[in-house]
Amino acid sequence: MGKSYSWNNVYGEITVDFENSSFEQNVLDYLVSLAKKNDLTVSEDGLLYSPVTIGFLSSGHYDPGKYYGPWEDSYPEEESDEREMESVSIWIDDKEIDIGDKKIAEIIFSQHSEQIQEVELEF
Repeated sequence: MGKSYSWNNVYGEITVDFENSSFEQNVLDYLVSLAKKNDLTVSEDGLLYSPVTIGFLSSGHYDPGKYYGPWEDSYPEEESDEREMESVSIWIDDKEIDIGDKKIAEIIFSQHSEQIQEVELEF
């Protein structure tokens, strides 16, 4: 039988293609202005080829359950894994730019929440 274990604030990261994302106009406008602030020229179409890196922290636990012995002492497998945004950045012209606006970063994070949950972490 496996053992129970828990983890706290384990860092994980995923890079997604911006072209597979559909964002509201305010997000696109913010990203274009962010590029300009960093002396980079990019259009909305140019953003389509910019990868986005999302960093997150994972905390949770795993219990393999108990399926032997008296039935009243048995219980099923239990697992939880909460992932919170740590950072969001976009790569433009080989330069990583941090998304400084928390609201915009949260929009990007939430749009990719399913992909973030699928990332396997190494402990």
